[in-house]
Amino acid sequence: MSNVHSDLDTVVDAELALLTAEVRHDRVSIGALLADDFREVGTSGRVWDRASTMDALAVEEGRDVEAHDVVAERLADGVVLVTYATSEAGARALRSSVWVRDSDGAWRLRHHQGTPAPEETTRRPGAAPTDG
Repeated sequence: MSNVHSDLDTVVDAELALLTAEVRHDRVSIGALLADDFREVGTSGRVWDRASTMDALAVEEGRDVEAHDVVAERLADGVVLVTYATSEAGARALRSSVWVRDSDGAWRLRHHQGTPAPEETTRRPGAAPTDG
């Protein structure tokens, strides 16, 4: 079981690293974390692939994104789901990421989705829904 726990810690650390300006602006660091077939559905609704994500991050303003209520769950051997909320410049979003272990043993982000969320709709995982 301790291996599962360390896998979850490793994935959460990688997810949170992706929220820092230092990693977001480093193409080598980003490239090491994103799977070749990475896809993102952004908070805008736009779908991004690996190359477009790397290009966009390279030119964005330097900023760290604040994460809240981070939860990691092992879905299957070599697959981890990370869910959390972010706050950035007054905007909140609910986020989910699917990480997979590659054949080389490294964890890579395969899919990420961000959904805009007004303050009153964000809640801790497991809390009762408030919007029916």
